[in-house]
Amino acid sequence: MPKECLFWLEADGWTGVCEELSIAIQGTSFENAKKAMEAALQEQIETVLRENAKTRVQQAA
Repeated sequence: MPKECLFWLEADGWTGVCEELSIAIQGTSFENAKKAMEAALQEQIETVLRENAKTRVQQAA
């Protein structure tokens, strides 16, 4: 599922946001910011999957 992420250069490095998921990151380079965004997105997705699995287990009980 594609998510739009915006990146821009600021005086102290790169900033990135994914507004749809309320994620904001900073990096010292574009590559660093991109990796930080990938990690933040992965963490967000894993959290949602864990919460959904927990809810399904509770509903089954």
